[in-house]
Amino acid sequence: MNFTPTAYPEQIAERLQKLTHQPESTREEMQEALYNLLAIAENKYNNDTYRTLYKTLATLTNGFFEVRATYRERDDKKTLPEPIVKYFRGDTPEEAVFNRYQYGQNHDLAKYTLLNIESVGFVPIE
Repeated sequence: MNFTPTAYPEQIAERLQKLTHQPESTREEMQEALYNLLAIAENKYNNDTYRTLYKTLATLTNGFFEVRATYRERDDKKTLPEPIVKYFRGDTPEEAVFNRYQYGQNHDLAKYTLLNIESVGFVPIE
C-alpha cells in the first residue's frame, strides 16, 4: 500500500494539544509518538491499522469547529423581521464561541438580539 501523509507530526501534535487542553510540554511527547507512528505507517510490511490511525489523526486535526448564531433585529413593529444567521469558526469549540463574542464586540450588534447559539460541529478541510 502506498502511504502519503496528509499532515506532519508537528501539525497534528499542535492541534491535539489545543483540542485536549494539554500543557504545552506534552506537545513534544505527542510529536515524538507521532513520528514513531508515521515511521511504522510508512513501512509497507506493517499492518494497515497504523496507516488508518495516522490518517484519522491527520483528518481530526485538519479542520475547524463551527458555531451558528441566530440573531433578530430589534424592532418595535408588530411583525418580526427574519432572523439573521452567522457562522463563527475556531480551532476549538471554545475558540469558535469566543470568536462570536469578539465579533459582537467589534461590530454594532446592539440593535440585534441573540436568539440562539449552537454548535455545528467539526468541519474537516478537504
